[in-house]
Amino acid sequence: MLLMLTKDSLSVSELGEPFGMTKQSVSKHLKVLEDAGLINKQKNGRVQRCQFNMKNFEIAQTLLDQYKRHWEEQFDVLEKYISNIQSGEKEK
Repeated sequence: MLLMLTKDSLSVSELGEPFGMTKQSVSKHLKVLEDAGLINKQKNGRVQRCQFNMKNFEIAQTLLDQYKRHWEEQFDVLEKYISNIQSGEKEK
């Protein structure tokens, strides 16, 4: 759904159509995205349209990139530690 919204502003019905989801199910998914600040909703009469929020997505992406770098560094340290242990076992 989020990918669909990067291309165009869509109604709740339009978002659920490709997935065969009920309006209620779609609304639950959209509520999570809205609470995360990744989409904005606008009511136009009886139709609620959703729009992708690029600014907040970029903020989230920056945070995720920081976590990714941190965990990659931790895995590199773990890999080196395991390699050292295995080398020590081979010497015995």
